[in-house]
Amino acid sequence: MISYETIPLLMIVIYLYGITYILYKEKLIKYVTYMRIWKIIILLCSIIFIINSLILTILVEYSITTPLLDMINFLHVESGIIIVPIGIIHIYLHRKSFKAKTLRKY
Repeated sequence: MISYETIPLLMIVIYLYGITYILYKEKLIKYVTYMRIWKIIILLCSIIFIINSLILTILVEYSITTPLLDMINFLHVESGIIIVPIGIIHIYLHRKSFKAKTLRKY
């Protein structure tokens, strides 16, 4: 049985967010840099998640067995675990924009 590292991954993401937030608040990095860091992180995690999803879909659909299946599945789940807090952080960072777009009256 594979053990997924949920809590350590969540702590790493929160820790990294805290570091970048402190750097931004202390004016050591600009807001644009702060946002770019998190956009790059969410992009990389999404790419890993999507590629693993496609590979897993192909392997399962065509009943292909490979020793890499467990590793691909592990990376797929781990990247999904990382995407959740990053997505929440992304929504938090863009909350004003989300609010403006969702509460518009047409």
